[in-house]
Amino acid sequence: MMLIYNHFMIVSYFKTTDKIIYFFTFLFNLFWVSMPLASNVFIV
Repeated sequence: MMLIYNHFMIVSYFKTTDKIIYFFTFLFNLFWVSMPLASNVFIV
């Protein structure tokens, strides 16, 4: 949780366009982190 909190603190200093870019990269990272978990569920 602390890591996520620090990320949003850093984002608050960016411009709005940078916030949007960072938000999509954050979602992209979450997607790739959750992919192995989802694949394990489908395999089982």
